[in-house]
Amino acid sequence: MRIRASAAIALALVLSACTASQPEQAPREETMAPPAPVVRPPARPLLRGTWRFEQDDTACVATLIAGRDSLTVTIRRTAPGRLALALEDAAPATARLRFTGNSGNWQIVAQRAGARSLVAALGPDNLALSRVLVLLGGGTLELGDAAQGLPAIGLPAAGTPGQAWFDCARDKLG
Repeated sequence: MRIRASAAIALALVLSACTASQPEQAPREETMAPPAPVVRPPARPLLRGTWRFEQDDTACVATLIAGRDSLTVTIRRTAPGRLALALEDAAPATARLRFTGNSGNWQIVAQRAGARSLVAALGPDNLALSRVLVLLGGGTLELGDAAQGLPAIGLPAAGTPGQAWFDCARDKLG
């Protein structure tokens, strides 16, 4: 019986310790850093362009004129396909070109070819043709990173004239 009484007293002490009120502490003032500002890339101008197509025995040339900037795709039998950009502003040393369209997406790196121009090799094979085909389907070509200050170019679908030009390009690379 003595053990039961001792156990009951011990249990009562444990329970009273659990329920004993803790001394109130003054509320701490939390110091929180202000939220970081949202950093948005600079707005990139979107230039709209129109296509012009030329073809002869040596080359198939598609040119998109977008304001003072232009994009030229040249396909020859004797050389890899080439994409050239003539820019209104100074060209960076390199720029990643990212194309996004309904027919597909691709990206390549272009190198400075002059103070205001960039050039990228499309290749001599079916990969070049597939890049050109989706380009002719219309979409957006982003030039470099937004921080480089280069525009994006909106390319309309090239339609029937673009298909005739693509047939020329396919014959040259085929």
